[in-house]
Amino acid sequence: MAAGSSKKTYTTEKKAPVINTSETGRNSNIGIIGKYLPALINFWIFIPVIIYFAVINKYTVNIPFNDDYDAILGFLTKFKNATGVDKIGLLFSQHGDHRIFHSRIVYVVYYFIFGKINFVHIIFLANVQLVVIFVILIHFIKKAIPKYWNIVSLVTGFCLFDLSSFENADFAMCGMQNYGVIMLFFISLYFYSLPGKKNIFLGGLFEAICIFSSGNGVICAACLTAFLILNRGKVGSLVSGAILLACGALYYFHYTKSTAVGSVSEIFTSARDTRFFFHMIGSHFSYENGIEAGVCMFILLIALIPVNMKFVFKQGTLPFICILGVLLGTIVTISVFRSGAGEIASYWSRYIIYAHIIASILFIFLWIKLDGKKLFWYLMASAAIVLLFAYKSNFDYGDTNLALMKKRLEYTPYYYFANGHSNEEIEKAKAIEAAACKEGIYCIQDER
Repeated sequence: MAAGSSKKTYTTEKKAPVINTSETGRNSNIGIIGKYLPALINFWIFIPVIIYFAVINKYTVNIPFNDDYDAILGFLTKFKNATGVDKIGLLFSQHGDHRIFHSRIVYVVYYFIFGKINFVHIIFLANVQLVVIFVILIHFIKKAIPKYWNIVSLVTGFCLFDLSSFENADFAMCGMQNYGVIMLFFISLYFYSLPGKKNIFLGGLFEAICIFSSGNGVICAACLTAFLILNRGKVGSLVSGAILLACGALYYFHYTKSTAVGSVSEIFTSARDTRFFFHMIGSHFSYENGIEAGVCMFILLIALIPVNMKFVFKQGTLPFICILGVLLGTIVTISVFRSGAGEIASYWSRYIIYAHIIASILFIFLWIKLDGKKLFWYLMASAAIVLLFAYKSNFDYGDTNLALMKKRLEYTPYYYFANGHSNEEIEKAKAIEAAACKEGIYCIQDER
């Protein structure tokens, strides 16, 4: 080798692998699709929800109806002009026989966000609560019936989103209260059914709000405590029981009984109340044959309760027992205090939601009881057809009444029907609306 020459040293550097960005993006997309694919595939279970909201959207108008004047416009006018402690007092004050804390929170928050009240939006929010109820019910159905939960959920959806409950569907105050207390109970039950102290805290929070949201909130809290005791949740049952005792007592602090509520001497008119009770249970299917339907449903519910001889409930079914307890307890209470209004009151639209949920619970119990038995699919298909026929009949009834409600609001000024839509009541509604209009809360002339 010649002098001065040198060896060249070569080093090989490891190069980072070239990433195929298009492939990575494809894998990422597949991951996202895979995550949400089950929800997309089972979206058809929300068909009843879509039908329901399409009909509601067709008939809602931005005009107050009955209790909307007092419970929304009158309340917000007072709340806006109140200060400090008085505002809190107004939130917990009575409306008729009930405290409607949850509803009033919604009205206040909506008003302070948007600066005025739109009854169409309030009605929409009220009905969204029913969707929350449905979603939580689906959660419990999946736990109890993991294989065919979607089919059961679809049938349950047709039971829940039934237009015979047209007052709740298209009457802002009514829907916000009646769907609201059920939703709060379902949310509390959902959190209490999950492990962990955080979920116990959330369950307790919603239980407390539930108690102050309607008259049957105390019944809901009592059933939640019973659920936790049966579920062997020591900490949860202590928390729930304490909330029941404390908030239940506060609910009746300075409580004033409405004259519309039956007196103590009328409470034990057993024949009348019993007829009313069974009529309410059977109201999902018929008014004319409501008592017969109610008796049959009640017998089936007792026969199909998924419990063995040792009083151990089948796995995943305890939440449905708790829900059933609330439904039956509420119907008993309504029967005691409303049967004096006549048997027609058992078919008041605002109450039928309880019969709708009972019909869905009955279908769930029937599925669990017959699962794996001979002729299972024939029997369940027959039950589903019966429920769908009821849905179709109730749809026509509800659609007709929703159309009448819309026409009534558009052509009857200041519709306030407490004692026959008298001139006195019309003047009262006018005064409430005028005060709200002056405060910039809502003006009816903008909608007529």
